[in-house]
Amino acid sequence: KWPSYNLPMREACLAFACLAAALLVAACGPNSTTRRPPVETGGSAGTGTAGQAGSGGDVAGAGAGGSGGLAAGTGGMGAVGGCQLDDAPRGGVAAVGTDLGELEVESVAVWKGDAKGAYTIIHDDICDYNIDSLFLVAEPELTKRGLNSAFGAIVQRCQERKRWPQLELIRQNGHEIINHTWDHKDIVEEAAMAPLSLEIDQATQVLNENLVGQNTSFFIFPYDSFNDAAVDHLQQIGYLGARAGKKGVNAADFPDGMRVMFDVYGGENSIYDGQGDILKIYVDLAISQGGWSVREFHGIADTTFFAMNLDDYRAHLDYVKSKVDTGELWVDTPSTVVRYRFARENCGVPSATGYQLAFPAPTCDCARYAAPLSVIVTTAVDAPSAVATQDGKMLPTKKLGPSRFLIDIAPLGGPVAVGGGT
Repeated sequence: KWPSYNLPMREACLAFACLAAALLVAACGPNSTTRRPPVETGGSAGTGTAGQAGSGGDVAGAGAGGSGGLAAGTGGMGAVGGCQLDDAPRGGVAAVGTDLGELEVESVAVWKGDAKGAYTIIHDDICDYNIDSLFLVAEPELTKRGLNSAFGAIVQRCQERKRWPQLELIRQNGHEIINHTWDHKDIVEEAAMAPLSLEIDQATQVLNENLVGQNTSFFIFPYDSFNDAAVDHLQQIGYLGARAGKKGVNAADFPDGMRVMFDVYGGENSIYDGQGDILKIYVDLAISQGGWSVREFHGIADTTFFAMNLDDYRAHLDYVKSKVDTGELWVDTPSTVVRYRFARENCGVPSATGYQLAFPAPTCDCARYAAPLSVIVTTAVDAPSAVATQDGKMLPTKKLGPSRFLIDIAPLGGPVAVGGGT
């Protein structure tokens, strides 16, 4: 049997309400409009408009066929004052399902869903005049397979062409709109004509103002041309990640979200050129090395830089989807992967007490990234499935084997009740 509460129903309900209120206060703080607290980043006020303070939006789920989640959001512009974390009560939550006996936490999975590796597709240059294939071909093909990806916006073109409704639809389908500068200038070679206040700050502000709830947090440089000053500027104003590393596969514990490694589709631009199918090679390396591959594409069957043949693109997406279906590969947006990796590092491992799981009290670094984490638990009693609730909501769960389950838990969401399903 589940442990019983020694409170009359009225007092129990009151205690639960107080707990929920305290958790909400801790998650929001007085200066934030998100459910997470504002986070100390060491930077000055950013370029976001009123109502965008704090360190990020809600985290994207795994898309169609995946493990669900909140609408895609991308983390951190606007005033980001000192981290304010109140100690909220970590009380109990009502039991659910059948009694599984004592729980034991095995680990937090390296990648979401306990996949062996992670993969992200980024299409550059969306909104430009010659690359409508991203709207018409790439996004529908990705969405049809439930593969979340990212599209790098040339923001001035989006503004000129009034592409905001199409971009909003892309976001609703689980993809991420990321910053590819204001007008696609080389910020190194054309520095005199490409001030960061325009190419980064203004582009960020316009994205945030025109996309619902957007808090842009990932950046890609035109021509993959960058310098330390630009990367430092991004970090200072609240960005969580940038494609500004070397070419190759990111290790599972890659040290810096602002220096994400990648590979480019297009002849000698790929470091795997001449070694066979560069697309399969890069995916397979993510799985075999337990790392994260980030693929840079442009258009599909158009006149853009190394545009990809439609049949080859479909074949690649089918191959990627097959690896997702076997559980070997996690495919998601760049901000989501960065958040997961650093939430895993900074949020700790939940403890188990009876049928309940609870993460440690959050730190500012945990709150900054705060992505749902895949927690692997073992149970004293086996069941066909696990049922888990947090803050009154059902959590995604998956059975990994006898008495062994995976549960996606929000580190800032409070305690979790776990039971067995039938």
